[in-house]
Amino acid sequence: MTWVQFFDLLYEALTRKEKDALRNIRREYEKVARDTTSELGAIFSRLADGKLSMQDVRTVRRLQRLEQRLTASALRLGKYNRTVISKLLDESYELSYGMLAYALDMAVERTLEGKSPSLPQLLALNDENGIEKLRLNQSLEKSRDKVTKGIQQAIQQGLTDGATFQQTASSVQRVFEMDYNRAVTITETEVHRIREKGTNDKAQDALRQGIVMKKRWNNVGDERVRRSNKANHRTLQGQERGLKEPFDLGFGITAQYPGSSGTPQNDIRCRCFASYEVEGIRELSIADNQQALLRDYEAWKAE
Repeated sequence: MTWVQFFDLLYEALTRKEKDALRNIRREYEKVARDTTSELGAIFSRLADGKLSMQDVRTVRRLQRLEQRLTASALRLGKYNRTVISKLLDESYELSYGMLAYALDMAVERTLEGKSPSLPQLLALNDENGIEKLRLNQSLEKSRDKVTKGIQQAIQQGLTDGATFQQTASSVQRVFEMDYNRAVTITETEVHRIREKGTNDKAQDALRQGIVMKKRWNNVGDERVRRSNKANHRTLQGQERGLKEPFDLGFGITAQYPGSSGTPQNDIRCRCFASYEVEGIRELSIADNQQALLRDYEAWKAE
């Protein structure tokens, strides 16, 4: 197996973990949406003309109680997102760091030193991100505030406008859909950055132990690879640098690895990845399919 093939398999394994986490997050949002529709339906079924009114005191009170329950649901979603994303960060860093350690061990026939950081350390590293609005902890706090205010505005606007069931349900669900989209952006951006940091950290550790390496920028080669007047990742494909040298992203911007430039136009939802290669060693004597590779890695880790 070549280094390029190894990193392709690692990218696939990491992407699968990310998709699984996003599916779990999506299920929680869909559950809240179903519960919301059901509760709104029960409220509207009691209305004579099927429209909200500030004059109907009982309806106003029911909506206020619903608003409180929805706000509580938003808080639970925020906590759930933090738990899922934090776990994914931990697993992604460990897999990125550990798999490269395994490949290096197989390539140079020596056991390298170095352990993966713990989850609290990972979260602290995340807070160092240069894009303020995508710092994990701050982002989730802001997202929670936005969804809470959005729920309040949707219900109050419905009362003011005399909205129908469909209008009110659509407004509230739109709030949760926007919050889900923010959660996706946070997850994809932060997990991408931390997994790229994992492989880079292990490569830097190997360099300190005397193993000379080089790195290569890779995009995923589809139509979604970004190309704009502020960032062009299509032209970065195949760019090689020494381990200590930053990649040149153009427009006066550099980055040690994908996702680390500190600029939103390059880092937000980036899917590029860096591959690494020991100078003079092009082939790796390891399994050439994902399932076998992960199995052998787990066995090596347990030694």
